[in-house]
Amino acid sequence: MVLGTGVKVFNYNKVVVSFVGSFFLIFIFFQGCSGDQPAKSQKDSTFQDLASNNNPATTTLSLPTEKAVCLIEGGAGAQLSNSRSSTFDDCNSRCSEFDNTNPNRKCFFGNIDISRTQRCAIIGGAGAKLSLFEGSRGTCNLACKALAIKHPNLSCAWAGLEIAPQGSCDIKGGAGSQLVQLFRDTRQACNIECRKHSSHPNRSCFWKSDNIAEVGECKIVGGAGRQLFVNLEHRKSCQDKCDEYSSSNPNRNCLWNNDDVKL
Repeated sequence: MVLGTGVKVFNYNKVVVSFVGSFFLIFIFFQGCSGDQPAKSQKDSTFQDLASNNNPATTTLSLPTEKAVCLIEGGAGAQLSNSRSSTFDDCNSRCSEFDNTNPNRKCFFGNIDISRTQRCAIIGGAGAKLSLFEGSRGTCNLACKALAIKHPNLSCAWAGLEIAPQGSCDIKGGAGSQLVQLFRDTRQACNIECRKHSSHPNRSCFWKSDNIAEVGECKIVGGAGRQLFVNLEHRKSCQDKCDEYSSSNPNRNCLWNNDDVKL
């Protein structure tokens, strides 16, 4: 059975052994009643990893794309809905439908209780903690969207699950060769992939329709020293702009962050 991200639970004669990352924590519980009663909800230890002061950027979180049982029970325990094959988002939406008629309901996606408040951890692209609080998934999602305006490469985790917007990640080399093509990726994850391919300095990195490759000063100076162009550009864009002056200014100098990009 899988709990959150990177947590596996095995039940052997009332002994529950949890493996979290590379750390092994063993808790032994003795039950007074006959038969095991597995809990439906359990704190996901990835909260502690993400919120720790050690290195908040080391926890890798991902939105589950697989399907699981979506169970919704009323406050008195009556079963309101039971879908044996549901996505996380579908189950969350179904749970919200009972907000007014059954406010004390319990909603489970697999073993994750998505009806109660959970830890919302929002981390900036450089690993800075932007917000940590207990709240619903909807509240966490709103906070994520608000902070994304100034911190586009952030990571937003609710219940240990990445809820930051996802989109296609397309990275190509300067000559157009495909380096990376992912269809469900956060902007932060795509940005990390972009940096991994620094050996291709003229690469283009697109998340959805945004080019998220590094931006620098592009300066083009004619052979006689006259400034022809200066602006903040991606390296490949600066190189393309340099090529535009090849006929009119063959002796030009083209610099991007002081690197010569003239072909």
